[in-house]
Amino acid sequence: KKQFNNNDIIKNYLSLIIILIYCYFWISIGKFVEINFNNFFNNGLINLIIFSVCLFILIIKLINNRKLPTISILLIYPIASSIGYFNNINVHQSFDLLIHFFLTISTLFIFLSILEDHKDRKKLFKYFLKISLFFIFLVFSILVFPDLVNRIINNIHVRDISFVTLNLFFIDYTYVQNSNGASRVTFLIFIFFFTRFIFKIKKNKKYKKYFFFSILLSIIIFYLQSRLVTSFLIIYVLFWILNFSNKKIYLKIFFFISIVIIPFTIQHNYNTKLAINLNKDPSFLEKSRILGFDIKITRDQFRGAGISEECSFTINNVTLEILDFYSSGRVCGWEILLKNIGKKDILFGKGFFYDQIYLNKYQKISSNSYINIIYNSGLIGFFPFLIIFIILISKYQVIYMLYKKSDYNDFLIFNFMLFLLFRSFFEDTFAFVSIDLILFLTCSAILLSKIKEVQNNKK
Repeated sequence: KKQFNNNDIIKNYLSLIIILIYCYFWISIGKFVEINFNNFFNNGLINLIIFSVCLFILIIKLINNRKLPTISILLIYPIASSIGYFNNINVHQSFDLLIHFFLTISTLFIFLSILEDHKDRKKLFKYFLKISLFFIFLVFSILVFPDLVNRIINNIHVRDISFVTLNLFFIDYTYVQNSNGASRVTFLIFIFFFTRFIFKIKKNKKYKKYFFFSILLSIIIFYLQSRLVTSFLIIYVLFWILNFSNKKIYLKIFFFISIVIIPFTIQHNYNTKLAINLNKDPSFLEKSRILGFDIKITRDQFRGAGISEECSFTINNVTLEILDFYSSGRVCGWEILLKNIGKKDILFGKGFFYDQIYLNKYQKISSNSYINIIYNSGLIGFFPFLIIFIILISKYQVIYMLYKKSDYNDFLIFNFMLFLLFRSFFEDTFAFVSIDLILFLTCSAILLSKIKEVQNNKK
């Protein structure tokens, strides 16, 4: 209640509509968009209305200001991917995925673009961050945690696939319960509590509550067995604990053992006992998925028949082969896609989701946001992301200054962005509307707003 006690925003009807639209982006994640004029309250028509209104406002802004907001450059990506989709329509065979992709991601880009110079943008984006945190906690509470409890009670291994149906508001969700996605959500909440823990430690204030929640969430993360997230967690926790200048070394060791070593030991012992109860070899349940492996035994675990020729460079390089195993076959998938990009599609790509069509026979997906974007939308589609990164890098002095002077909320934003950037190199969730993309764009918009504010104050 305290987080949303701001009468200036709530009483402003336009701001309230903006907040509701932002909430809609979160609610509609994972819902397929299709246009149905016979039913007004459907996901497709709502997206189309928001898209049309936002596009109209963006055009008016262009006419009046004779320039476009920075974030609007990202619209090149869905346009390029749409051209690639048309060029390869004989493979895609329908326009359903094109409509879904173009409407969802373009609407999000345009919506954030028109708010770049909004008079209340600072307050609005603070609300957006709070709304994002609310939905992340909601996803954990109604999707991740109940499924986790159900698996433990019924002796179901975390890596087993299960389908879940959920009715929420006017949208029906049917989704695959994926441990990688669940681990991502859990780690975002872990960052929330661990960041609090860091701030309390540095200010010599009581930190036990946040320390306790960090341990609990770490146990869940290790249970979910995502190598990507657990690797980041270990490095992330170790880095910050070593930076506690006001704590003795023995206390730092205690923190690390409590947050990392103990949770790993608990999940390792649990999986071993679960394997015994199910009368299966513990290796079947990947009890050593995080740390141990035998490359000779597992070299074909993530490869289908005939894939050795497609991944010859990866297979013949020991370092890449080990990385391929730990990344669950991702490196091999990247090699396949990069080899398949021809001159015909180098500019506009092969169209959205073409990577899934092509990699289906290899039982893979692109699992890299940037390779996904280059493959599906070509160099032109990748160009705006490159420009955005160049803009941010060029402002590194201002960003570093903001980082050094950051309060808790700013520090939380930096930590979210760091994790999501790391994750984007191993998942393709920046290439479409997802938790990762919405949260990262929200944090980026806040950061760009602060950079602009600092530069204006210097003038």
